[in-house]
Amino acid sequence: MALQSTRVTLVPDNAGLLMAAAAAFACVGCVTPHAAHSQPAPAEEPRRVIIVSFDGLRPDAIDAASATTLQRLIAGGSYDPDCRNEFPPSTLPNHASMVTGKPVCDHRVFLNIELDGYIDSTTIFELATRAGRRAAFFAGKNKLGYLCRPESVAVRVIDDNMDIMADAVIAAFASRPPDLSFIHFRHPDGAGHQFGWMSDEYLEHTRQVDKLLERIMKGISDAGVDDATFIITSDHGGQGKAHFLDTPAERNVPFIMYGPGIAAGRVIGVQMHVRDVAPIAAVLLGLEVPDSWRSAFPEEVRTPPPATQQGESKSAAPGKCGRGAAGAGLTSLVAMTPAQSGRRRSRRRMARSGVAWRRRT
Repeated sequence: MALQSTRVTLVPDNAGLLMAAAAAFACVGCVTPHAAHSQPAPAEEPRRVIIVSFDGLRPDAIDAASATTLQRLIAGGSYDPDCRNEFPPSTLPNHASMVTGKPVCDHRVFLNIELDGYIDSTTIFELATRAGRRAAFFAGKNKLGYLCRPESVAVRVIDDNMDIMADAVIAAFASRPPDLSFIHFRHPDGAGHQFGWMSDEYLEHTRQVDKLLERIMKGISDAGVDDATFIITSDHGGQGKAHFLDTPAERNVPFIMYGPGIAAGRVIGVQMHVRDVAPIAAVLLGLEVPDSWRSAFPEEVRTPPPATQQGESKSAAPGKCGRGAAGAGLTSLVAMTPAQSGRRRSRRRMARSGVAWRRRT
């Protein structure tokens, strides 16, 4: 079934302007260094990285919609079910954090509208291209073009038709696979605004983009690429028909890492943020980055975790949070059945099973 495009025109109203003003005011005088998850990650062999963002996806929608592709990725990878986004909890500010590794206070993209020109901060695309890597950018909303200068990538596609965009991703990998890819799905956000978050229509759009991700992953695998690490997240959740408050329904988003060397069925014990995406991608790409970025990499996702290589894995016991095995390749994921995916959700389960974890503020 072709994915229908739900067009929603959002005009900055008083609430939106007040939200941006509040965020800007909160940033006055603030100093927000990148908090460390661990000791700086060691340099490693460069890997291919694919960043996927589902616009407006709440973590609880994954199971509610029976989004089987995402469920399989969670079962086969490492997962934070309540990754924290930036305030304001809206599309452009949070995607700016994803691609720059900066909080809103630093990149200063407060408004969620189409902006002229391009972001002033250095992006992961520019870092990758300068290092000789091939980067590609695929987005489902025009406003995201502000985050990617055309010269910073080899492929740049912005199209609100998700089927056309998926075809472009598959074609790019069939032709010359990028080292770094950013893929943005405009849904299920549109359905949330039109029908309400967690409505039947919202969940149906979640299922549709989940199937679209499955098609893209199959296309990537068919192109002979089976060594990529996926970083999958969202910019914001929502409640009612909006997302502008500082509530868990709007601030918590899923965060999944899947690929070679990534532990399977593991709940990430440290608090992840959407701004961690760029540093993690840079480490996986083998780029030269400061220690503050290397320390943002959650070492516990590796299998086995460095601190427990000679002992037991930090993943929970079977039947709780996972298997602790390395993530499978794309071919294995496509072949996995939904029954094999399981449910690995709550950090509280890890605490009950005796697995230590710490929260980063």
